[in-house]
Amino acid sequence: MKEFGTESIRNIALIGHGSSGKTTFSEILLFTAAEINRIGNIAEGNTVSDYTPNEIEKQISISASLMHLAWNDTKVNILDTPGYSDFVGDVKSAMKVCDTAVLVLKSAEGVEVGSEIANNFISEYKVPSSIIINKVDNEHSTFNETLQQAKDRISSGATVITFPVSEGINFDTVVDVVKMKAYTYGDAGSRKVS
Repeated sequence: MKEFGTESIRNIALIGHGSSGKTTFSEILLFTAAEINRIGNIAEGNTVSDYTPNEIEKQISISASLMHLAWNDTKVNILDTPGYSDFVGDVKSAMKVCDTAVLVLKSAEGVEVGSEIANNFISEYKVPSSIIINKVDNEHSTFNETLQQAKDRISSGATVITFPVSEGINFDTVVDVVKMKAYTYGDAGSRKVS
């Protein structure tokens, strides 16, 4: 990787309740940026960020991990943080060094306790943030309900940038509100987008 000046480096912390998809999201970011050649799988124990024997055995993040990628002449450092309250110290540490926090919510479960704890750190450290409603391909996905919960319990100013056309097992398309375009994704693990 080329050398980047501090003006071209961004630190992003992925935060949220346990099992909200932070580690898998970081894998997808690395794959999309061509930093890795396949998306790791938590169940198979081959993700970039969950590499310790305990994390592989328990299939959860126990400590924050640092990954990086290059995107549009910017180095993006990704801090994948644990979601379980036993490991909240690593979340706080990540919040102290990040430029932006990304709060990851599960579409089927909505705003959970770990999400609220993570959001409290956003307020405490006054970090700019965004929310990702993840796992909209879950058969019990409730995107609109989760969005409303996020507005009610996280930020009343939450604004939709993309939204799914359909949810659950039929999910394959999102609409980008800013670009006014719909994107349909190929099979899992492929880079095909139309």
